Amino acid sequence: MRHTVTLSLLVLLIIPAILWAEDQLTSIPMPDPRISESTLITGTGWSDRGTRNESLACDLAQARAIQQIKKGIALSRSKGGITAEELSRAVPVTQERYWDAENGRCIVRMKLAVPSLEKPRKPGIPIVEGRQF
Repeated sequence: MRHTVTLSLLVLLIIPAILWAEDQLTSIPMPDPRISESTLITGTGWSDRGTRNESLACDLAQARAIQQIKKGIALSRSKGGITAEELSRAVPVTQERYWDAENGRCIVRMKLAVPSLEKPRKPGIPIVEGRQF
């Protein structure tokens, strides 16, 4: 009986504290989540086999990966996929480097994320679910 009363008092003391803590959490302004699209440009570079110097082989592979990324940027810009302003906000996502000591070969993979800015809506008739209004 005594344990039940003690436990009941403890629960009665904890419940208001929990409710007060929940009120405090909801009073903090939370930013609205925002989903943004981005264009991912990848480049893969490699070195020839037989190189025993890891640094030189991986430098060559990285230079080739950067060349591929430059080609990807040029292609995306020519097709209108990305703008200069979007490109100015690009961030490197990953750079993976694999060294195969047995064959003396290095492979470098790089990824560049170009965030898409909101495009102005084109004037005209809005189309919703394939219908014109």
